[in-house]
Amino acid sequence: MTSENLVQLGVDAKHTHQKLEQKQMHQKAELKKIFLVSTPSKYLLDKDLASYSFALGYLSGCLPKGKYDIKVQDSYCAKWEPSKKKFITMLETFKPDLVGFNMITMNRWTTYEAVKIIKEKLPKTKIVVGGCHATIMWKQLLENFPFDAVVIGEGEITFPELLDALENDKNLRSIDGIAFKE
Repeated sequence: MTSENLVQLGVDAKHTHQKLEQKQMHQKAELKKIFLVSTPSKYLLDKDLASYSFALGYLSGCLPKGKYDIKVQDSYCAKWEPSKKKFITMLETFKPDLVGFNMITMNRWTTYEAVKIIKEKLPKTKIVVGGCHATIMWKQLLENFPFDAVVIGEGEITFPELLDALENDKNLRSIDGIAFKE
């Protein structure tokens, strides 16, 4: 793949919470299964460390209520092998239409492995990635991994717009704050 096949669209700072509420009221797409994931760090973390990915909570909270069946797996502070088993079980039982990853630099390797698992088990599942690592390294991610889109910057407005576009086969160029392969 060459860089000519990649598209990055700017982040529109004029989006507001009010616009989000207005868009949610007008969306009329069928229910989709969404699986939001933060994989563990490949590196050993402090055993007493505990955290929750606010990104996953914000994203699930920004989606229209009742429109999507949403599952969340936040395994950032967990060990990879048990988390991987839980991840595979969720893929096999829930069969998501889209998996969204929160990628920070420390969990990029386990995210790459999780993406490979998705493509082996559910090859038609859409894969979206966001987070600070994805925001900075969007070009590398699209050139080397099978992501359908990268959310750049804050995703509270962008992610619902992206889901609507993917679900309704709309042109992704109409969405600010993403990068994707053409």
